[in-house]
Parts: sequence; C-alpha cells; structure tokens
Amino acid sequence: MVEEIKEQNTSETKKNCGVSKRLILWLIILLVVVALTIVFAVSQEKEKMTDVWQAVFLTNGQTYFGRIAGMGDKFLTLKDVHYLQTQTVPPEKEGEEPTQQLVLAKLGEQEFYKAENTMKINWDHILFMESLESDSQVVQTIEQNK
Repeated sequence: MVEEIKEQNTSETKKNCGVSKRLILWLIILLVVVALTIVFAVSQEKEKMTDVWQAVFLTNGQTYFGRIAGMGDKFLTLKDVHYLQTQTVPPEKEGEEPTQQLVLAKLGEQEFYKAENTMKINWDHILFMESLESDSQVVQTIEQNK
C-alpha cells in the first residue's frame, strides 16, 4: 500500500512537471509573438514617418521641415531640411518702410559654409513634431523648388 501511494505521488509529480513545462513553453511562445508584433509595429511607424514631411519644433523657437532619415537614442536625423527665414523686402515706393516676409530656405543653400542637407537634432531640444499633409503650403513650396 505504501508503495502504491509512492507510485501515485511520483506519477502525479511527473504529470504536474509535464504540465508546468508545457505552460512555460506556451508562455515563452506568447511572449515572443508579442515582442515580434511590437517590433513590427514600431518599424512600420518609423517607415511611415520617413515617407511624409515632418515639422520639427525646437526649444529655441526654430522650426525645421524635412524627412526623417533616422531616430537614434540621442538624435533625430532629418534629410531634405528646410527652415523659415525672415527676408527684408524693399519698399515699392519711395518713402515707404521696407517690409518683412517669411521665405522657406533649404539648408546648405543660404549658409556660406554650405552644409549638407542632413541635420542631427538632439532629442532634448525637440518640443514636438508634426507630420505635414501633402497639400500643406510648406510641402507644396518645397516640391515646387526641387
């Protein structure tokens, strides 16, 4: 009788151990599937963001427009960078005051040092970003100037 109880306990222990191993295996599979889904979703979002024009607003008040070329831990990389610049327009008639107007400048064309049209921006200096619609006046101006 004692031997039967020992055999029964051993049998139940083996069953419980088998169930535990299967449960752990299913949990691992589930975690892998969830992790892969998250990685896929994030990569899709990053890919979508590189297809559209972005407005990047900085803590110093400057705004840059471009396409995302990379998103690292410390920096956002923009390509095809443009920014707003104030330009003085001379008066049409004598005695009138000159006026100021905003123009869209391409990075590298206005600067005397001829920067490449790629910019790395420290994440700490970015207030927020917005995706621009294709019919945005900024996007249309950029596309016309290409």
